[in-house]
Amino acid sequence: MDSGIYLLKFPNTDKVYIGKSKNVLIRYKQHKASFNANKASSKLQCAYNTYGVPSIHILESAEE
Repeated sequence: MDSGIYLLKFPNTDKVYIGKSKNVLIRYKQHKASFNANKASSKLQCAYNTYGVPSIHILESAEE
């Protein structure tokens, strides 16, 4: 997947996180691995622990 700006949306809530990456798909996998290892940033980890795995939405895509 190309680089871009993405949004993580936690289920059944208005909690979101916006990030950017050179490879959005790999970054999303890294987020999920951090959540599972309980090593994500405190606010993201708290949202994950409370609401579950966020869905990803690509806001802007760009070719490298």
